[in-house]
Amino acid sequence: MRLVDKLLSQHLGWGFKNYWATQSRRNPSNSGAEKDLQGDGIFIKASKDVLQERLSHIHIRSSLIYKLLTECEQNAGRDINSQRRLLDLMNFKVAVPKRDGLLQFEVDEGKMITSNRPLATIESHYDTNVPELHHIRDTISLPKQCMYSADDIYSLHSNCCHPHTVFLYFDKNYLKNIHDGDANTSQFQSRNLLIAFGVAAARAKQIYGDMALNDLPKPIVVQSIQTDGRTFHFGVFQLNSLQIDHSESPRNYWFHKPNEDLFETCKYSSGRPSLVGLNKNVFRYICAFYKNS
Repeated sequence: MRLVDKLLSQHLGWGFKNYWATQSRRNPSNSGAEKDLQGDGIFIKASKDVLQERLSHIHIRSSLIYKLLTECEQNAGRDINSQRRLLDLMNFKVAVPKRDGLLQFEVDEGKMITSNRPLATIESHYDTNVPELHHIRDTISLPKQCMYSADDIYSLHSNCCHPHTVFLYFDKNYLKNIHDGDANTSQFQSRNLLIAFGVAAARAKQIYGDMALNDLPKPIVVQSIQTDGRTFHFGVFQLNSLQIDHSESPRNYWFHKPNEDLFETCKYSSGRPSLVGLNKNVFRYICAFYKNS
């Protein structure tokens, strides 16, 4: 029996080896699917081309932010630069209860500036009326998912790395709205707000633990800048409370400016790079954010 089992095992291995050797020499037949898709206006790209194109866009935007920040460092001086650190691809994750559900925020892209001390809080109070949306769920457009863990992650040391400014990349080719359409101005700006909220909430959970789900003993301020390589959006978020369902709780503040275009056109003209309509206000705002303490 042992001899028979051994022979069967060897034969099975030999059979698989020859089968895959034969399959590797076969040319797949053309099913005509690609032609049908092209007839509907859908064109197929090789996966390596898509990946290379995406990485190229990310590299260009990352280089742009890096060059702008380099100019800010030269303008700010040694004292301010010694208080800042520039980090890449930070990871933040936080879960916040809302009504009978749980909202989970996760940030794992872009650049971030940290500071050795927290940003100053906004002392003024703003008590503008908020529209009553009693019969409308403000989370109706968020897809529901089963979450088996609600971990809170703030991947920086709690004592010396205070959040200062978050830099986000918005890729129009890959970031769409819920209807798979291009994001409009409001959606573009809302993403910036949500990321700033997520970073501030993750920091609050790191400092105060579960006590952060109440009103915070001290507000947390985060600056946020989002760009697609041409359009910039600047915002400042102050987290006062994570009790987002309680109307009696202190309100969180979000201040932002209208979108600013860094330039009108940037292209090659007659074989030479051409930049038209440079908007110097973008650099001024970035410097102001960098110097703010």
